[in-house]
Amino acid sequence: KYIGIVETDDYVRPEMFKNLYEIAEKNNVDFIKADFYRFNHDEEGKEILYLNKLTDDISFYNRVVNPRVEKKTFKFVMNTWSGIYNKEFLIKNRIRHNETPGASYQDTDFWFQTFSLAERAYFVDKPYYMNRRDNPNSSVYSNKKIYAFCDEFDYIYSKLFADGKNKDLLPEFQFYRYRSYMSSLNKCEGDDKRKFIQKFKEDILTSKERGELDLSLFTEGGKKTISLLLNETDTFISQQLKKKPVAYKLGTNSKEVIIQTQATGTPKISIIIPLYNAEKYIKECLTSVLNQTLKDIEVIVVNDGSTDLSLEKVKEFCEKDKRITLLSQPNSGSGKARNFGLSFARGEYIAFMDSDDWYPEKNILETLYSKAISNSAQICGGSFSNSKNGIVT
Repeated sequence: KYIGIVETDDYVRPEMFKNLYEIAEKNNVDFIKADFYRFNHDEEGKEILYLNKLTDDISFYNRVVNPRVEKKTFKFVMNTWSGIYNKEFLIKNRIRHNETPGASYQDTDFWFQTFSLAERAYFVDKPYYMNRRDNPNSSVYSNKKIYAFCDEFDYIYSKLFADGKNKDLLPEFQFYRYRSYMSSLNKCEGDDKRKFIQKFKEDILTSKERGELDLSLFTEGGKKTISLLLNETDTFISQQLKKKPVAYKLGTNSKEVIIQTQATGTPKISIIIPLYNAEKYIKECLTSVLNQTLKDIEVIVVNDGSTDLSLEKVKEFCEKDKRITLLSQPNSGSGKARNFGLSFARGEYIAFMDSDDWYPEKNILETLYSKAISNSAQICGGSFSNSKNGIVT
């Protein structure tokens, strides 16, 4: 009844298809997609996980969405494999992959077709799919197939836009193609770059001649790039030749799962701790949390791009206490760090702790939890003290 897609160097979590199937059936969807992990391995062979969200806009999760109406979905992370598709929906709309022997990026056209033709899509804010990024043969690392995207967008056009159809999706088509072509352009150099720029210009001019070059979704920078490409091509080529090919590196601007708790079940409280350059304080902080009389807790530490030894100090705690989940993100501020932690929290209640603070007594969490439960409270809190220069007030 549903179709799932798994790449041969990837794998899925055991509960993926069961969970997605149940949600799909309950909501009668055309397709359902979920967040996912990318992963590679460190020098010791240990798997390193990087959480990838389909979108940072949480309002799109866990509800039925019509992508044709809510077109922000066309800026979601592109993949075909993190979900399942209603087979009847695929057959009815004749959705198939482009068949170009030996080519790459053939998920591009399938993704665009499903988003263009679905009326009931669903996005889940839990990661199930494991996408490998240490296979040296992966197309993401190759600059040998830079024209594959061009074939993909020719196919998309023939399927969706020939004979003046689906004009309302032209802005999404143009934006998505631009982003893909720029990705290919960043992978090549020298004569390859010159030739690809000419192909880039040729395809943009074709859209312009058809009256289909809608740049309404482009940033001002993107519009200037198109103008330069069309009107000052030599200058554009000169600028691009100065840029070195971009090497794909997993972990750049990624959210990383360094250590995940081995505890199971639902803890009573999840304590979320953003961590940034707190090597002087994090030991006292974590000790006060882990020594609480309420033992059924999980501690989620989110490293916010620390440049000191904070991360190493937390790892020492992780070796001794399996209730800790250690996450990491590029420096983005405590708000994003807390939100990242919330996506992993399994507790009945959530507590927030700063990495330079501590609990003054061992029964703090037990007191708060018992009062919250006995009073059916959604929020339960107490007073606090300030500490400055060793003086507590």
